[in-house]
Amino acid sequence: MILLTGATGTTGRETVRQLRDRGIPFRIMSRDPDRARETLGDDLDCVAGDFADPTSLAGAFAGIERLSLLCAPVPNLVDLELGAVAAAKACGVKHIVKMSAIKASANAPTIVR
Repeated sequence: MILLTGATGTTGRETVRQLRDRGIPFRIMSRDPDRARETLGDDLDCVAGDFADPTSLAGAFAGIERLSLLCAPVPNLVDLELGAVAAAKACGVKHIVKMSAIKASANAPTIVR
């Protein structure tokens, strides 16, 4: 099973559309599953989870083999994503695709608007 994070954003919505079109089973993680279903469709397999709440990630990652890791550009982005990777490894996730953004480099500041 694939778990998508960031599914309600621009890139995430397109990923949802393409997975649906191909009939590939997936689940999304959202801080607000009801709002995510309103945005993307009530037929969605959606689980609650929040990068800022590490205890929520174990439940969200249960049974997941592949993770599409996309986090909003926030000042603590690196810490949140490192926590997600650690939780994914602890839950047996075998493959992680890390989505990045413009100006992504070791010394580029995260821009929040």
